[in-house]
Amino acid sequence: MAKTNFSNVLSTDPPPGLKGKDARKAYSALAEILRDAGLATDIDTEAVSMAASSMVRVKRLRDEAEKVTDLIVMSAKGTIMVHPIFAEVRREETRLQSILDRLYLTPKSRQAKTTKEESARNLQASKAVKDRADAVILNMLGG
Repeated sequence: MAKTNFSNVLSTDPPPGLKGKDARKAYSALAEILRDAGLATDIDTEAVSMAASSMVRVKRLRDEAEKVTDLIVMSAKGTIMVHPIFAEVRREETRLQSILDRLYLTPKSRQAKTTKEESARNLQASKAVKDRADAVILNMLGG
């Protein structure tokens, strides 16, 4: 196993263990944003991989949810409930939100990371990162 040097920049090449064309594409896009913004190093590879996989899973779950014709179903015990796909979508969206927060790819997490002085100094750079991150994430999720 290769030794990780915490000062190395994050590679935009997906790690070999990341499976699926869409997940690998999402990884490269997220890694480029993080690398260019100076928000990640090679130690963040696993978190970026998790975010990429989660983005793909959210997209697939949303696509499946759109096909559902019965929003309410009956459980095996006879209880009326919302179709389980919607709970799964919500769980995966929450997971993705958490990962994106840890990678400083949400407005709230970026705000918490900076002080007032840094915020004023980095406002323009932050907006560029936000715009790129939002575009990539929304595009990957089909928005």
